[in-house]
Amino acid sequence: MRAMFTESTLQTTREQSTKPKLLFATIAAGGGHVATARATIQAIEALYPDSFDITLSDYMKEVGLVRFDQQHKEMWRWALRYPVTARLGQRVIDAIPQLAMQIQRQMLLPFAKAAKQDLEQRQPHLIVSNHGLLTTGF
Repeated sequence: MRAMFTESTLQTTREQSTKPKLLFATIAAGGGHVATARATIQAIEALYPDSFDITLSDYMKEVGLVRFDQQHKEMWRWALRYPVTARLGQRVIDAIPQLAMQIQRQMLLPFAKAAKQDLEQRQPHLIVSNHGLLTTGF
C-alpha cells in the first residue's frame, strides 16, 4: 500500500476498498503527534502490507472546526513560549481531573457532533487518536 500526503490527510491511493479502514486522528500542531502517527502507520504497513486502508488526519481541522483548531494551536504555541504556564496548567488539570474533563467536554461539544457525523460517513473499523483533546472529544 502506497500512501499519499495532502495538507490535512495522509490517505491510501485506493478510494473504494474492502480492506479494514484505520483512521489516525491527530492534531498537526508542532509535528510530534503527526510524527508518531506516521511512525505507527509505517510499522503497520511494514508488518501487514496492503492489509488496511489507512487515513492520517489533522482531524479537528478536517471536520470543519478550523477556528477552534487554530485557537488551540495558537494557545499551545503561546504556552510553549512561556513553559511555566504549561506546567501550571497541567498541575491544575492533574489536581482536579473531573472538573477539567467536564470543562473540556463542554468546549468540545461542537467537535463531538462534527466527529459523529463524519464517522457515520467514514465508518472506520478502528480510530487511533494520539492527542488528548481529540480523545476527550471522541
